[in-house]
Amino acid sequence: MEQSNRFWHVILNPVALNGKRIHFWNQIAKELMKDGFEFIEWVTTKRENAIDIAESIVKKGGRHILVVGGDGTLNEVVNGVMKEPKLASQILVCVVPSGTGNDWAKTHQLQPNAKSIRAMLLNGKVVEHDVGIVHSIKNHETISRFFINIAGFGFDAAVIHRLYESRKYRIGNKFIYIKNVLATLFTHHSVECIIEHDGLTSKANVFSVAAGICKYNGNGMKQVPMANFQDGFLDFVFICKMSRWSLITQVPKLFSGKHLLHPKVFHIRTKKCNIIPLGRVLGEVEGEMLEEGSYQVEIAFEQLKFLVPSN
Repeated sequence: MEQSNRFWHVILNPVALNGKRIHFWNQIAKELMKDGFEFIEWVTTKRENAIDIAESIVKKGGRHILVVGGDGTLNEVVNGVMKEPKLASQILVCVVPSGTGNDWAKTHQLQPNAKSIRAMLLNGKVVEHDVGIVHSIKNHETISRFFINIAGFGFDAAVIHRLYESRKYRIGNKFIYIKNVLATLFTHHSVECIIEHDGLTSKANVFSVAAGICKYNGNGMKQVPMANFQDGFLDFVFICKMSRWSLITQVPKLFSGKHLLHPKVFHIRTKKCNIIPLGRVLGEVEGEMLEEGSYQVEIAFEQLKFLVPSN
């Protein structure tokens, strides 16, 4: 058991980090060690590896985990920690945002510079953070995935799928993402879905769904601007079928949250929602693809603790 808040297990994703970012972390670590910090570094070697590393750290008594990577690495760490539900509330997670999107960090105003990260580790605040879970259900089998930012279905997931297929996802940037957003606008189609929540059942011709604990995804798109990571609820933003031209005009508004003003966009706040597609609908959480099927999205019982900037 660790006795000091200055002893951290560091999980690094070398794929998310280019040479410059690795040097950036090494310089931060060097300065923090002068402040009395100690680090044990764990380097991921393949996809999903951070899940196993985080689970092992927790099982062996580690209580402070520092994630050096992007949103995908953070998602893996969260899933590893949540594999030990009885211990999850004892874990403190901190993030050095080093990916291409860093959307979770935007909600928490976490700046990827050495001065801000050092200040956070020295004088940051601890917050209790909601966790969501998506159950993908197909042929009576269920596969579950936790998330702490946004889960996307339909168009959102189709964009991620296109990025994976183009093999540019890991080295992407905002330009590449927007390019794939526009390309997917012309190939993705709305699908009729049954929507169940709070005892209500409805049908909608759904183009895209974002289920948010935090506000941002897609390299800074403010898809769920009303989301509150501590209120114990999920905020669902449904974009329903509209003309291609209308969809194109909505893309810039996704960055400001003004897409919510469109009559074909609606919002639900709930603890659990079932999305039952009557056709094929892809799903993703924080850039990680889900198993296809019907989706049950809900708030997890446990919260996680995060160290974030104090300002």
